[in-house]
Amino acid sequence: AAILGAVATHPDCRRRGLSRELVRTLASRITREGRAAYVFSASEANTRFYQHSGFEITAGFRELIRSR
Repeated sequence: AAILGAVATHPDCRRRGLSRELVRTLASRITREGRAAYVFSASEANTRFYQHSGFEITAGFRELIRSR
């Protein structure tokens, strides 16, 4: 399996579909290699982005943050 994360686009290049195309291309390549592609998303906006990029929600998780 492979985990995709930290996908970002420079502000000057946003709203052009570049991140979506990158994610779709990587996920397709990973799948062709016989592996599964996963993403951990803690925000609703990111979850929607990945859903629009071809991913589906298969499980939930809880982000835990510990204070110092």
